[in-house]
Amino acid sequence: MKKIMMASHTATLPTHIPTSKLNPDSVILVDDDGLETVVGSSAFIYNPDGGRIFGGSPTDQHYQRLVRALLAKGLGAGDHEISVGLSAAKQHVMSFRANKSTTDLNDEATKALADAIKEIRFREGSTDGAIKTCRVRLVEDKPVSVLYETEAVTKIMPPQAQSYLVFQIGSGDWQSCCVVDRKIQHQTHRRVQGISGAEQKLKELLGLSLVETKKAWIKGERPDGTMASTVVSCEAEKSRSARAHITEHLPSLLNSLDGLHDRIGAVVISGGAVHDDVFIEQLKKEIPSDLATVTLTDLQIADADGLLDPSFACVVGIQSLGVSAAMDIGNSFLKGIFVDE
Repeated sequence: MKKIMMASHTATLPTHIPTSKLNPDSVILVDDDGLETVVGSSAFIYNPDGGRIFGGSPTDQHYQRLVRALLAKGLGAGDHEISVGLSAAKQHVMSFRANKSTTDLNDEATKALADAIKEIRFREGSTDGAIKTCRVRLVEDKPVSVLYETEAVTKIMPPQAQSYLVFQIGSGDWQSCCVVDRKIQHQTHRRVQGISGAEQKLKELLGLSLVETKKAWIKGERPDGTMASTVVSCEAEKSRSARAHITEHLPSLLNSLDGLHDRIGAVVISGGAVHDDVFIEQLKKEIPSDLATVTLTDLQIADADGLLDPSFACVVGIQSLGVSAAMDIGNSFLKGIFVDE
């Protein structure tokens, strides 16, 4: 089994550039007309303030580009036959599925996906690396499955987790829903902006560029604004920005519990935000004391590699369907699990 995580960031390479190494999470897609697009963290070098179009489905070019990059990185060169599972935000899932009674990808999107991945030409390692080809075919008798993200997370919860409110928090989205007796309460789905919303507040507070803000958020440090560019702590500003974002949006998520308070006594936090100690600390402070708050790390859920990384909760849930290629095409990160069919 192979796990892949790469930034959902793209940049078109200039026609003439000095040879340079690519970061390990990055690949260059080579189109038939010679256009080369780097996907992954190396794209920040060429397009530092850019970003992906949020959302999308297999019929969209920008979405196909990210799928192609993830498959190239996860499968490598050669001929591959795969069964596929995808994720979608709850508000977009019906642009994927054939109808409300199935999790199968619709025919138009399946055809678009199959056409997009049948031949993927790419470079890795450096900007002048040899062009490789990854040819991919979908297993004919296995429809492509689509789970929305909170639905995928519920599939990896331990048996004793019967009723709870789940927060799936990534960079772009913070999604929630209630689960009662292991059944999703569909009317309780909510979605607000994820950690990127708190980062935007930090950007406004510190007056930094988007790239510098992301660095400041991750490291808890910022340049002091002098010519010497001395680095100073911004942990206090990060905490303040996190708290501002949380207090702004938490009420609408918790209000989904109306009528279910007697059944739900816990909040389970999943997603990449679990690794952000400052954000989680501020979130736990704001959640009412009558709700026990745990993260997936606290639950110590095991997967094939040991303890489950909360960043991979969604894609592990997809992989539990028995597919050989589970892919979460996130707004900030692409995550995939690839196993031999």
